[in-house]
Amino acid sequence: MALFRKESKGDFNTEYPSGEKRFTKIYSQGVVDGIEIWVDQVTGVNYLYHYSGNSGGLTLLVDREGRPIISTRQS
Repeated sequence: MALFRKESKGDFNTEYPSGEKRFTKIYSQGVVDGIEIWVDQVTGVNYLYHYSGNSGGLTLLVDREGRPIISTRQS
């Protein structure tokens, strides 16, 4: 019996019928310290992920006016 059981919520790793995943990495820079841009394939919202060593943070990617950057889905 597990004392700590993490319930599966969301669909970060769920594969869709086309074989794609919900979140797609579209940009990556760096090895130990770096940044990545991820796009939610359902909403088109872009996220910026910054990491340094074994820590990191994820935030919404916004334009100059503070509006979220939304990508259009390419077929």
